[in-house]
Amino acid sequence: MKKIFYSVLIILGLSIAHNASAQNQDILAIINSKDYSRLQDALKNADMTESLKEKGPYTFFAPSNLAFDKMAPETTFDELNKPENKEKLRGMISYLILKENLDINKISQLIKAGKGKTNLTTLENGKILVSLEGKKIKLSDERGNHAYILGAGKKASNGTVYEIDQVLLPKKKD
Repeated sequence: MKKIFYSVLIILGLSIAHNASAQNQDILAIINSKDYSRLQDALKNADMTESLKEKGPYTFFAPSNLAFDKMAPETTFDELNKPENKEKLRGMISYLILKENLDINKISQLIKAGKGKTNLTTLENGKILVSLEGKKIKLSDERGNHAYILGAGKKASNGTVYEIDQVLLPKKKD
């Protein structure tokens, strides 16, 4: 019985230590993995890496490489990353960032207060509609595209990062 008790204490201690170390990392450090290599490239090409090291607070809806693979042909990752599309790329990335730190509980409270949905304002003053679909949190962009938040998010020193399964895009500019 003592062995089980000490094993649980060790696992709990490691879990707390891991969460505490994640909170000492900024958003850029949180997305520093091979699963986000395309997002990292996009941030570099848009000259936005330093901004995600700033104090914040931010909420970042981070598309994984798989999400970038699902983009429509007219907005492919390679097309967006061309030097002549730098401003479009900056707009796309800014559309994925909120200038507030919303943990999963706060997002749920906002949805409940909005009777099933709420609008969030992005860094580029766009809107993302947030709602529940079953038990999943659904994000809808201004073009009618949808993404789902995968997991409860990762806390960073300057905000929260949520992996999303699709790339959300701002409204087309005329």
